[in-house]
Amino acid sequence: LERELRALDPELVITFGGNAWPALRRSTAPQPVVETNADPGSIMAIHGTLHKISEPIDTHVLPLAHMSGQVWWRFPPDEYISRLSAALDVFERES
Repeated sequence: LERELRALDPELVITFGGNAWPALRRSTAPQPVVETNADPGSIMAIHGTLHKISEPIDTHVLPLAHMSGQVWWRFPPDEYISRLSAALDVFERES
């Protein structure tokens, strides 16, 4: 993952689901951009909270729950999109 991040050098990495977020956390040290008490070990808790990493590259990371039908009990479509939009607004201010 570190090699891929260096090669791509993205401005924003979006992780979808309970596999991508832990994989990224194993290779990097994401820190929330805004204050939060959300458990970073739970994709459902940290969903939509913009983060920043500095190694292996300096970039932003947005963890999101996977868009499968299984998450709609927790994040109905309007709330899912609302959290995504709010995080992108923070990203725009940070960039």
